[in-house]
Amino acid sequence: MDNELQHLLSEYFEPTAEKLDINEMFRLVEQVMEGIPILAEDLAPAMAGTQSTADFMKYLPKFEMSEKVGELSTSKSQNEARETFSKYLNAVIAADPGLPGKIEYINTFTTGQVAETASISEILSNLTFLKILSFVITQFSPSGSGFLFEAFLAALLQGTQMTEREQGGALPIDDYREMVDPETGEGGVPVSLKLLSPGTTVEGSLYNIIDFLRRSPVAIEYGGIKYVVAIKTTDHKLEFYKFDIKPEDFFYWISPKFFKWDQIAQSMQQYQQSQALQEQQEIDPESQFKEFKEFWASIAPSWGQEITAEEVSEPIADFMKKAFRFKMLPQRKEGILAIAASEAGSAAWEGLSSTVGAADELGPEALQQALQQFQADPAVWNTVKNILGKRRVSALKYTEKVSEDHPHSYYATAAYLKGEATRDPSALTKDQDIAGMINTLNQLASSGDLEAWGNILIGPPAPGKPDTTRFKETQFVIQQKFLRSGGGVRMGTIITDPKQIQETLALYSERLKGMVIPIYKNLGLLTEAINQYYIEGDMLAGERAAERARELSRHTEKLEVTSEDYAMAAKE
Repeated sequence: MDNELQHLLSEYFEPTAEKLDINEMFRLVEQVMEGIPILAEDLAPAMAGTQSTADFMKYLPKFEMSEKVGELSTSKSQNEARETFSKYLNAVIAADPGLPGKIEYINTFTTGQVAETASISEILSNLTFLKILSFVITQFSPSGSGFLFEAFLAALLQGTQMTEREQGGALPIDDYREMVDPETGEGGVPVSLKLLSPGTTVEGSLYNIIDFLRRSPVAIEYGGIKYVVAIKTTDHKLEFYKFDIKPEDFFYWISPKFFKWDQIAQSMQQYQQSQALQEQQEIDPESQFKEFKEFWASIAPSWGQEITAEEVSEPIADFMKKAFRFKMLPQRKEGILAIAASEAGSAAWEGLSSTVGAADELGPEALQQALQQFQADPAVWNTVKNILGKRRVSALKYTEKVSEDHPHSYYATAAYLKGEATRDPSALTKDQDIAGMINTLNQLASSGDLEAWGNILIGPPAPGKPDTTRFKETQFVIQQKFLRSGGGVRMGTIITDPKQIQETLALYSERLKGMVIPIYKNLGLLTEAINQYYIEGDMLAGERAAERARELSRHTEKLEVTSEDYAMAAKE
């Protein structure tokens, strides 16, 4: 029996002239399944009564999840664990550069939306992703799970997990970096990851976050630190939220209640107002939106809206509420039509079409024809409304697509208004003295004087024990409820329940059972039997191993790599 087993195993595992890696095997399986429509029927008798998709997950490619996965491979230093991770999860990694896009991609998979179109490699990559994710967040203690989860996300986003002990003199508080230079492993966006159970909070060192924001080169370059919070739910899902903590809106996230404001007031007296802050206070922040308001007012008549000079002169917040918003209500249609058909409406269309490049189907001829139909039959108001509405939508899309430093940018306006809301000290405390100090600190940060901002809050950098005398509490706390009720930006939800993952597998079982499941199952059972034979001393396991080797040989003989296969792979 031992000789027969040795013969079968050596024959099966005999080295081939060419290397067949996992991606190539996926491609060959897919090619064979597409090219041989009777394959499933040929294998059905052997699978009958023994094939279970529920067992398949444990026979998926084995991957040893460790913190090494979070370390970036560079041209000078190859990380085998990271490279293997990237191969196994290639479909998810390539789906979208950002986490929200990857979450959306996984959800289209788990809900079966791509059950008929997903390739074999995509199915196996996605199942492996779900298996590893479920394993990481359910099989370890909170601290162990969190550390591996950092490595998992760092690799998924093609970043690197942080292990440095110092950055610019400040202790690091970021767990991994996004958008790292692939050649040098440097730079990137600093990200702090929090994996929370239901009801727990985001916590951290007050001193360390302030010191990091004022001294870490990457934090200064990015303008703050990004937090990604993954919350485990009681129904076995993982909800993802993100938010940025920046010096200029620091107290929106970190409550003023953690500070001793009488001591901060004394500290603040030591610092004269910086020149940068004085110059910033002399600049009217509203002036940057003058061109945006004038542009919008100039094109608004093209869809039947008149914006007055008085409305243009109002603050940007009031302008966005009163003039930027516009509804084509039926009771206002006479006035809307009069403005759109006027000379001002025609001039506005010229301005809109030359700037936005709007379609001719929305032009003067189309509008005139619709107006004539409306005059003959008022019931066709919707035809006119459709043209005018599309004109306005084309303008909206234009303002959304230009860069944020463009004077017509909607997002620059929205970001400013959101920043004003997050920096409003009166919304954070009823104490006007504290509100005044927060306002001064926000202005210092906005002006770029992070040295004065940090010195007021924690004192100048110094060796030895950190100065925490200005704190009531040394740890800050951000409530989970605040994130989930609108404070953070929700990125999506991923299912982590093993039972639900099995249900997902069932959606794709028809695509897998013809060839993939038999191969992986027999490979897993062969390995198990070999271990029982050699390690556990089970002599009967030798026969089981030999039988599995014969089965595996039968299922894999159609994966033989030909010269034509290699030529095709080279072209791809």
